[in-house]
Amino acid sequence: MSYHSPALAAPTIESVIATHAALRANTPLVQCLTNVVSANFMANVLLSAGAAPAMVDNPEEAADFARIAGAVLINLGTPNTAQVEGMRLAVAAAHDAGRPWV
Repeated sequence: MSYHSPALAAPTIESVIATHAALRANTPLVQCLTNVVSANFMANVLLSAGAAPAMVDNPEEAADFARIAGAVLINLGTPNTAQVEGMRLAVAAAHDAGRPWV
């Protein structure tokens, strides 16, 4: 699977189809650190795309989970203090493990 940067040419329909097929074939585990308002929606979007979402934002487990996840998703809307700490730990662990995060 390849990832496209905004600095590169726009993806073609063929590359979008191939990327989506690869996503569905691999069912990546995606750690989501998001607020309670969007958690259900985010989980459903990821499930419909073929990913396996996990809403793991507890600071005591966020870093360990980020190391085994295929990717990490951070939603900065209305976080509490514990979630912010979990986000920081997850991002650092994802970076160290070479995992993509947004």
